[in-house]
Amino acid sequence: MTAWRAGLLLLCLWFLIDYWLLSRRLAPREMTRSSVSCWVLMVANVLGVTLASWAAFRHWAPDMESQALPALFLMLTGIGLRFASIFQLGRFHTSKLAVLPGQIVVASGLYRWIRHPSYLGVLILLAGFGLTLGSWTGVLILFGFSIPAYAFRIQQEERMLVAYFGQIYREYQARTARLIPLIY
Repeated sequence: MTAWRAGLLLLCLWFLIDYWLLSRRLAPREMTRSSVSCWVLMVANVLGVTLASWAAFRHWAPDMESQALPALFLMLTGIGLRFASIFQLGRFHTSKLAVLPGQIVVASGLYRWIRHPSYLGVLILLAGFGLTLGSWTGVLILFGFSIPAYAFRIQQEERMLVAYFGQIYREYQARTARLIPLIY
């Protein structure tokens, strides 16, 4: 139970900092409306966390309480990966799908190996939170909501980037993984 509270606190803290970082960025007029995939991600993450927490409390597995420290470490790793990727993209990172004026294909740092390290960071964060629940059911519910939502977002984002950058982005796609090198 203590692990879940710490995990929930860390999840809320991450969300507030993430929201603060992204809301401080100036968005061009054409980006003032959120994309559908942005809403899909928000709804999937909130539903996943809520239902996973509910399921974990209905079927509490106290033997997983020993996973508290590794779970919190996993959450911190995900947060670190998310923020590192945001800072590496710099002004080109937005919560909405858009290509900004002067944007380039960033292929250094984390982006040298992974096209979407920011999303991988959130998935690692959610996996850690699922483990704080003390229930594999919670982890499966979280991934059941988040993985399809992020797959949809990645599909929309890559379609937009291929349309804008063309062959340059296709070449980048050919030499990098979406989320996990050698797997996906």
